Amino acid sequence: MSIHKTSLVVAGLAALFAKAALAQNAKEPNTVIAYCLKAAPGKYGEAAAFVQNAIVAVDQARANAGAFAWEAIMSGVVPLGQSAPCDFRLVYGYHGFFPDSEGDLQAELKRGGVNTDLKEFFAKEDSLTPLKNLEYWVNVDGTGTGMRNGYFIRLNHYKVKPGEGAEWSRLESTYWKPLVDNWTKAGNKGDWAVYRLWVPNGENQPYNAMTIDIFSDWNSMAHGLPLNDLWPKVHPDTDMTGVFDQLERVRSRYNTEIYKVTEIVEPKGVNSK
Repeated sequence: MSIHKTSLVVAGLAALFAKAALAQNAKEPNTVIAYCLKAAPGKYGEAAAFVQNAIVAVDQARANAGAFAWEAIMSGVVPLGQSAPCDFRLVYGYHGFFPDSEGDLQAELKRGGVNTDLKEFFAKEDSLTPLKNLEYWVNVDGTGTGMRNGYFIRLNHYKVKPGEGAEWSRLESTYWKPLVDNWTKAGNKGDWAVYRLWVPNGENQPYNAMTIDIFSDWNSMAHGLPLNDLWPKVHPDTDMTGVFDQLERVRSRYNTEIYKVTEIVEPKGVNSK
């Protein structure tokens, strides 16, 4: 199914989710919808061009109309090929829950300079970049200098054990967040965030949580945070091994994926990321 056709269905469901959540929490969390796309066999180049040109043009018009706060379009780096979960990820960000209705996609196509009708656009989207899955994430915490074109993103997917969600979030925010703060204050560029998966969910879901590490270039990504230097400065009275042992007791790592940001789409005149 086309990701833009799917958005029409998901938007209606979001209103129901939002009402249920607001009954428990007065403040809406920031959220993202992540689309995982695979290029059609033998058509990676054509698919990449379609994402970078046609989809960017349409989504720029949608962003200008207030459909979302920001979008990150990413291409897969590791893993690659048939075993890769996604060749492209389209991640739409919202300040709070996303709206319960979408704009006029036909009009947005025209404003975006895509000279085709919806039926043709959906057909091309389906033929070149079929949707593999859709995930709805809720932001728990984050810090950093933002995300830009050309940055590298590491997605760390975890399976948090039942009843340990609050403890996992506490450990991440208490120990990892200050490390990133110290690192960026020293002049480094990057970002870090914690998310919990809202839907899909259930016992058979292989992961239900995620941390995101964002670096401005490949060299920074390869080296990561200089923990041996940062930890004694930021947590001088806490044993690093002990904290990592606590993390291992509350969650297990499912996988790690690396992507490169090829486009950030935001409303014109706005810099939200």
